[in-house]
Amino acid sequence: MDDIIPATAGSNVPDSNVPGNVAPGNVAPNGNAVLRYLLEHRQATKAQLAQDLHLSAPTITSTLNGLERDGIVQPGPQLKSTGGRKARTHRFNPRHRTAVSATIRRHTLELNALDLDGTVVATVSRALPYRDVPAYWQRAYHAIDDFTETVGRRHGKVLGVMMTHDGTMSAAETAHADRTGGTGGDATSGLTAGTDRPASAGSAPTATGSATALASTGTSFAAGNTPSIGTSATSPTNPTTATGTAPADPSDILRTHWPILHTRPCDAAATAELWHDRNLANAIFLYLDRTPSCAIALDRHTLGGDAAATGLATPPYDAIAHMTLVPQGRPCRCGRLGCMAAYCSPESLTEDYESIPGFFSVLEQGETHHRARMDEWLGWVALCIANLRRIIPADVIIAGEAAQYLDDDDMADLHARIRLLQPAALQDFTLRTGRCGARECGTDPVAEGAALRLVQRYLETIAGGGAGI
Repeated sequence: MDDIIPATAGSNVPDSNVPGNVAPGNVAPNGNAVLRYLLEHRQATKAQLAQDLHLSAPTITSTLNGLERDGIVQPGPQLKSTGGRKARTHRFNPRHRTAVSATIRRHTLELNALDLDGTVVATVSRALPYRDVPAYWQRAYHAIDDFTETVGRRHGKVLGVMMTHDGTMSAAETAHADRTGGTGGDATSGLTAGTDRPASAGSAPTATGSATALASTGTSFAAGNTPSIGTSATSPTNPTTATGTAPADPSDILRTHWPILHTRPCDAAATAELWHDRNLANAIFLYLDRTPSCAIALDRHTLGGDAAATGLATPPYDAIAHMTLVPQGRPCRCGRLGCMAAYCSPESLTEDYESIPGFFSVLEQGETHHRARMDEWLGWVALCIANLRRIIPADVIIAGEAAQYLDDDDMADLHARIRLLQPAALQDFTLRTGRCGARECGTDPVAEGAALRLVQRYLETIAGGGAGI
């Protein structure tokens, strides 16, 4: 195991200071109110809490004592004296829980741990080339288990692990076409199988038995049920097939003691964007990665859930990527014709083994054919957005690999194209690129957002919702 790199010196929490395992459902209503206040105002005195929450001083004292015993609240600094005793403040303790993200990339497995403030407290990158084979998953889960155990001891008990993958991985890399399965030769197993494939006969992809069994072990936050440390998300002992060989099912080698969920890169990155922009409430996040996808945020929450990360249960299939943009148009890897993914992927810009960075490099030089391809591509992206805004008339944020190459002129051009395709009632909207990138926010938004999805749910659970979370 590689050494875990603390994000800041001296951030390790001694084992003796790690709070007990707090069941969020046990937080009393008064505790919910106090926590919402502290999350919004950062710190407060007992007098401020009593006055603003309309609670008695004994109630505030009793509530704070209970929250401090559980490690959820900690003493803050004393205020300057105004002639009497210095008032002691109280504040939320962001280190009583941590959340871990595991991001699968082509050549590495990136692990990050965040506290409840969204601060990265530990990170490690393991050299682990992605392959959809049991040996890969075994090494990956062992690395996750080792990292998570160490993080729990040093930084606060772990809520769980949110797994995702790099959005720049191509459709071919995440399709697992080399696997034999029951649907067109592709098995619904591994990293993202089923997330960008339309289901046959109009039905959504479903999890198979072992994945469903894992999902029923309490690994989700549904109905406010926050998973606790020590609940094992293991699957049955690795069986063998009729031929005596072990099946290539990652769930059969999952032995970690922490709940592991899986989320789409677009949902993870959208969560990071919402976390850093507290004024953002409703938006369409269009991720123009090599496999395009879309996340919808309503009232600061992305639609759709996360799935148990067994390699069999996956987040919902991306219907936006496979909406018909051009009837009987270009073939899509899903087997249909004219899908949005076939027209709006930045891979559609390149020809003759040209890379995406290479395309935009030549485009900057003013090459005529590259400009023509770019104009056509912007037209398809505009049509996609116009279609989406007829259903959800929200602002639009462009992110993903292609977004880094779109300058102000490109965005103005795209905005004008969209308006031409919209009715008068939908003309007023904001179009921009994502603000939360590695340069702006200090870390990869997909890796950060994956962990923040766990943080956000936990805070909403213990605070009873609200607090601008």
